[in-house]
Amino acid sequence: MEIFYKAEEKFFPYILLAPALNIFEFSGTATTHFHELMYTNVKSWLLSRYKFIHPEAKVVFKIEKYNRENLLQLIQILEIIKKANRNKVSWYHYPNAWEGKDIPDALQKFSPDFLTIKVPDLDSIEEKINALIKTNEPANEQLAIQLLLGQSLPIESYIYKIMINNNFETGKNICFEQGFFKILEHISGTHTLKVGYTNITQVPATIGQVWSLKHLDLAANPITVLPDEIGELRHLEILDLSYTNLNLLPTTIQQLHQLKELYLQGTFIHSLQVFTQLLPGLQAISLSSKQAEQLTLKNFAKLDHIQRVYVARKDFEAMSKRLRDIQKLSFLRPLYKEINENIPKVLLDACSGVFEISGRSLSDESRVIGELIFDWLDQYVLYPNEQTIFVCRIDYINGHNFSKLLLDIFHRLAHIEGAQVHWYFEEDDEDMQDVGAEFAEMVAVPFELIAY
Repeated sequence: MEIFYKAEEKFFPYILLAPALNIFEFSGTATTHFHELMYTNVKSWLLSRYKFIHPEAKVVFKIEKYNRENLLQLIQILEIIKKANRNKVSWYHYPNAWEGKDIPDALQKFSPDFLTIKVPDLDSIEEKINALIKTNEPANEQLAIQLLLGQSLPIESYIYKIMINNNFETGKNICFEQGFFKILEHISGTHTLKVGYTNITQVPATIGQVWSLKHLDLAANPITVLPDEIGELRHLEILDLSYTNLNLLPTTIQQLHQLKELYLQGTFIHSLQVFTQLLPGLQAISLSSKQAEQLTLKNFAKLDHIQRVYVARKDFEAMSKRLRDIQKLSFLRPLYKEINENIPKVLLDACSGVFEISGRSLSDESRVIGELIFDWLDQYVLYPNEQTIFVCRIDYINGHNFSKLLLDIFHRLAHIEGAQVHWYFEEDDEDMQDVGAEFAEMVAVPFELIAY
């Protein structure tokens, strides 16, 4: 189940609701004047999901400062929890937390069987760790983790706090090296661990225990060796080791029979061992410079099952023209972007010969994909395929920005020899047919309108 989190702002509490980890915590300050607006999302999340939460899960409120208006909102949250599942709730009453020294009457109306009011130990390690994390200083966060690892405290909620407070790099590093893979899956997505660019120095042997993992991204970390246990990831489909300090792959990698994509660009790996090992499902690979130097036409004859081979641009340009003319060899990794249903998705893949933009443009935020597309095309134009068919399957366009984006794309395509545009529209959609016809009159690239 998805998590709900909100970083602590100046007058609004830190909130973390993570059902799979049994973490439900409200802490910090609650004195915002925009109390109704700020709490709406929290209450909506609870109303729609709380009945599915395990009844023994514990809910904790550690609100150090709150006013009457915010207390009313917090009471409403307590009522939702009580009605939905009757979980045990702990409320920590801090000194001077609100206008009176006594516990608010609104809290005392709840049965002790539901709400337990506790007095926090301000000198405890737990409180000191919280104070260190709240500073948002990397040095203090590292100190907090060192204190945590020496205690018998549940570490998950503290690591979440570090990541949510805009330091995902530190949190991911700690999670991975300490083997807290479940937390990383919540951040990266189901069956996925994305910990690239987080300064990880070693891969723990316990990685082999994440048997359901499908995507492991370790890119740009100073890793020098992979444990043999990597071969236990029998469901792994994507392994990104690019720009790590590896110079050898463990022989157990041949056990990854489901592996489809392997990225080694920027590593120090010399041999083409991956070509000789039993990886029948491998569809795409990126090579180190040392591997690229060894590429020959004979090598490619042995790679029928690999659809896409990527190398660095400098390595590509150093190759013979006969090698460069092989379509499934490229220096351009595919560009695939799917942000949300309001912005068309993009797939540009030179090796597979797929160039497509599709979906509905309901938001003017389409510019977020524009620069990515332009940068990719500006590199592709240097070594294009013999034929480039750019497919547009746009159902609806709302706003000038996306129309301009398409026009800029078509102008770039006009400079690519062998390029053409296929504009698809539903047979009874005269509006999109007319839009395509207008584009065709405005650009020099060959343009074909196709009804379906």
